[in-house]
Amino acid sequence: MRKLLICFFLVLSAAACAQDNPLSAFNKRVYAFQKDILLRSAEKMPEENYSFKPADSVRGYGQIIGHLADAQ
Repeated sequence: MRKLLICFFLVLSAAACAQDNPLSAFNKRVYAFQKDILLRSAEKMPEENYSFKPADSVRGYGQIIGHLADAQ
């Protein structure tokens, strides 16, 4: 009986590991969504405007895109 219970729990745990973790699945979807937005934003900006700064005290557009890419 003990061996049967051990086998049952091993099969049950293997089945649970085969399913996606809901938290991991959510994080993957959010990452893909944010990555898509970042890529589309970077593609829309002309290359000559990557150094654009609305004020001297802030980072340029290219620096912000680089920062976001590094954070990802």
